[in-house]
Amino acid sequence: MNVPTTAVWRRLPAWTLAITCVLAGAALGQTPTAGKSLRVVREVDFKNLPEGLPKWETGLINNTWTGDLSTISIVPTDAEFGKALEVDVSNFAQISLGGPYKVEAGTTMRLSGSISARPPVQYTIHLRRGTECLRVDGSAMEQWKRFNFIVTTRESCPDAYIHLCIFGVGKVWLGNLRLEEYEGGMPVQPPPRLGNMLQNSSFELGMDGAWYRDNSKLSHEGPRNSGRAVIDDTLAASGRRSLRLEGNGIYSSSYYPVAYQQHYTLSFSARADYDGAGVYAEFIGPKIIGRGVRVPRDRWERIVIPIDVKNPEGQVLEVPAASVRIGENIPAGKYVWIDDLDLRYGGPAPYQPCADREIALTTDKPHNRVDEHDPFAVKIRATVWGTANNVPAGGLPMQLTLMDEMDKVVQQWDTVLRIEWQGVQEDSPRCINLAGEVALPKGLPPGYWRFVTKNGLEARYEGEALVAVTPRLPAQTPFDWPAGNHTGPDEIDSSYGTRWVRLHDCSIATRWWRVEPAKGKWTWDASDAEIAAYRKAGFRVLGLLEGVPAWRTRSGKFGHSVLEYPDRDFTDWKNYVRTIVARYRGVVDAWEVTNEPVFAGKSFDGQENPLWYTEILKQAYQAAKEVDTKVIIVGAAGGGQVEKNDKWTAATIGAGLFSYCDVFSYHGYGRTGTILLSKTDDYFGYVDWLHEEMQQRIGRILPIWDTENGYGPRSNTRKYWLPYHEGFAPLDMARTLAVAFACEQFKGVEKTFYYHGWHYRLTEPAVLMNFHDVNGQLTPLTVTLPVAIQQLYGLQPGTASRQGLATILQFTSPAGEKQRRSVWVVWTDRSPQPVELDVSAGGKVTAVQVFGRPFAVQEAGDKVKFQARPWPVYVTAQ
Repeated sequence: MNVPTTAVWRRLPAWTLAITCVLAGAALGQTPTAGKSLRVVREVDFKNLPEGLPKWETGLINNTWTGDLSTISIVPTDAEFGKALEVDVSNFAQISLGGPYKVEAGTTMRLSGSISARPPVQYTIHLRRGTECLRVDGSAMEQWKRFNFIVTTRESCPDAYIHLCIFGVGKVWLGNLRLEEYEGGMPVQPPPRLGNMLQNSSFELGMDGAWYRDNSKLSHEGPRNSGRAVIDDTLAASGRRSLRLEGNGIYSSSYYPVAYQQHYTLSFSARADYDGAGVYAEFIGPKIIGRGVRVPRDRWERIVIPIDVKNPEGQVLEVPAASVRIGENIPAGKYVWIDDLDLRYGGPAPYQPCADREIALTTDKPHNRVDEHDPFAVKIRATVWGTANNVPAGGLPMQLTLMDEMDKVVQQWDTVLRIEWQGVQEDSPRCINLAGEVALPKGLPPGYWRFVTKNGLEARYEGEALVAVTPRLPAQTPFDWPAGNHTGPDEIDSSYGTRWVRLHDCSIATRWWRVEPAKGKWTWDASDAEIAAYRKAGFRVLGLLEGVPAWRTRSGKFGHSVLEYPDRDFTDWKNYVRTIVARYRGVVDAWEVTNEPVFAGKSFDGQENPLWYTEILKQAYQAAKEVDTKVIIVGAAGGGQVEKNDKWTAATIGAGLFSYCDVFSYHGYGRTGTILLSKTDDYFGYVDWLHEEMQQRIGRILPIWDTENGYGPRSNTRKYWLPYHEGFAPLDMARTLAVAFACEQFKGVEKTFYYHGWHYRLTEPAVLMNFHDVNGQLTPLTVTLPVAIQQLYGLQPGTASRQGLATILQFTSPAGEKQRRSVWVVWTDRSPQPVELDVSAGGKVTAVQVFGRPFAVQEAGDKVKFQARPWPVYVTAQ
């Protein structure tokens, strides 16, 4: 998948740190500075429109990416402005609010209106047509909220339309929208928070925060100097610990709220063990500002960098936010240490932590993943700013609270944290470290559990650990295992039920330009080691036949896609395929030919993309079969949209696609994502169409794999909660995964590779489906997926039905299986719905909720009754 990023990390000179500040727009509800409207571009007063469907309903855009057609209407409200536009959204809605308008670059625009939603959703409003000259982003909550954005357009739009885009599930109401050219300043900004904003800024609490440990694995030039960011106990400017950067290691903080039109200062201590060391300061917001600073050898030096947060241009969000990054391409075997970071409003000041005390929680298990009922311990670390005399003689008392997925308190413990006396000076103000733990000898049942600490009933939570307790899955990984992901090499110990790996964005191990950088010169050591590590960790491997080395392109630069092959002499392409397939026979389990070829453009001689891709696939298929007749070649590579009669897919099918692959693959964004919550028939029709085409073209049904599927969960941690990301989106995405997995399994899709964007984890709002959050903890997805696999693996699809708002998919055991069982997966679109199931007479009935714990149902003879909700329930009769 091609993912836009806020910033692209550049290869920097050897003396360079990076600071990143990503900005969002004006605070809502603030009174603007003196100004006036110059021209009203668009004003929609919904109270003058009749109730029901508005006259301009043709402005509703059926977004082809998701295929989701939402319902819009005009409804009365209790708000002061009366009627509002109501949008009933099941995944994504894009609505035109008028146009075209001509807007020049550099024009100050004011966008105002009121918005509400149930449940909370994210929205954007664009002014665009081809190019985008204005965009604002915000969150709509259940209470009405007045938004007031002022932004300067960054590009000219000769024929722009206003689009409202909504991301979520539920209903959204929009009132009295107004877009105008405006003369005046930004809204008056509230005073920002005082003091140091960065948590764990002296690194005494360990790896608490966002670290980008290594950005070398995906280098298109091949591995350079691999990097890490690790906690160091040997050197510190204060306290006991600092952050040591190696190679391409980068530190990246979470986001913290700042304010426009304000002055900030970033300061930190740094030292290096070599001459000429340095770091690079980069501020990314409305404009990018970079600055290199020197780091002295063998001594700590305080570095101070002033930052002015200016008004945005082109795109704003509700709350401005800043992130700090520090990193450099440090020579092999050399190090740079960073300590005592301080980002604060105003001018420079002596270092002081974010709070007088900070607390971090973790467990004794990697990534806080635990098998059900396995013993584990919650480890509590604290740092107190002051002297040892500030800590009670008997230790620091602490209360640990356990909560479930919905933040319901389950259990509490009282414990005491003891001082770690190493290096403590009783009369010297500094970071005093304390530690303790709470053991759980019987573990926990399956679920997504949250441990927090706080000081007093009314106090805010200080420490947090998110613990994923998963059901036990088979130790072995058979070929038919249904789930995989794009897990990075640094996380291969954590499969969480995804026992396949697709070597795309997580690895360049099989790229042509990596293994044959010069004609006839093959380099295998790095690729061999990486693939061997995956196999040792228990992964099955889907390799990618992809890319063109620089020596075989017309430009003399390597080609990202194999569709950049420059002519019709396929000798070199087929030689690469034969060589790599032969080398990894029995090690790489299947091969996919390129990634999303639909985006690669036409061939060198103008042949249409679908025909050129089919030719490339044909040549690879024939070459691979020459060296291994049993090799599995995966074709289509997620090229088309997941919709019936997609033009690209239809064209490749017409060119003979099914004759040149053993597996058909698509990328399940949109239709196999949240849209399945209410429109399963659309997705089912897509798979049925593929089956019909296969039967007609080649007389048999090929397996289907979803080799890239992603959603957009927000951060699941409360401690680093983004100010403009509200609601419980991670839980919504966990529910979505369970529904999508059931729908794909029901239609016979053999495997789904979830897009775990590990290398995008530079900052908190990871744009794709992440199995880890910024602290390396797991998200709720890592529980709902193993539960779904445990419930459905090995079963065959039965019947699909609906009862009111509820969707019911039945799965059954294969014929001839001794222990016969049926499993019903039941969920609703939005509201609760009474459901009654017919089950086998005399059979044992059990039910579990989406996180794997028992769910209460009422049995009456052959009937089972319960209240279905949006969260899936698995009912089993055997």
